Amino acid sequence: MKTDRELQADILDELGYEPVLSPAEIGVAVKNGIVTLSGNVDTSAKKIAAEEAARRVHDVRGIAEEITVIPSFYGHRTDEQIAEAVVDTLKLNNIIPKDHIGVKVDRGWLTLSGKLPWQFQKDAATRAVSDMIGVKGVTNRIEVQNRTNIPVFTEHIHTPSWEKKEEVYKAAAKREYSVFSIIFFVVVVAVGLTFSIGLFFRLFQAYKGM
Repeated sequence: MKTDRELQADILDELGYEPVLSPAEIGVAVKNGIVTLSGNVDTSAKKIAAEEAARRVHDVRGIAEEITVIPSFYGHRTDEQIAEAVVDTLKLNNIIPKDHIGVKVDRGWLTLSGKLPWQFQKDAATRAVSDMIGVKGVTNRIEVQNRTNIPVFTEHIHTPSWEKKEEVYKAAAKREYSVFSIIFFVVVVAVGLTFSIGLFFRLFQAYKGM
């Protein structure tokens, strides 16, 4: 088990590998294996990246996430503008079925709802909108539909009885015997022809020598 100081050092190293983050943006405190992330970032994507980086470090028992998203002046959008941009982005995403997701924005905080058939589509929706300008955070309430109603073909596989197995074996043996008989006949005919041609040739030579 790592000490709190070792955990802090490892998390700071892991944060340094995140290309979207600046080392000065995220503060890391550790107590009894519980990590507290703090700081100010300008996109929710950075907030998510910091949390995921901390989760990758072994021996982390829990994470208290206190990062605040403060969009820059350039990134300021009204809730209506954010909602329109999110809807357009989701429509352009080929992974996510169109018109299956509801969008709600409250003071920059985005909430997604609806139903999708697969978990990877739900995750893709979060990734698609989390780094959009003006989005302070994302709550994904999309339900993954239960796929247990997919029809499963359970046709009974009949195991033949011994009598039917015997019939199958006899039929196979009969076919093999027929093939063997044909091959034997061809061999006999070939041998007979060879013998006949040889005999004829010897008789012909004897006739010429008379």
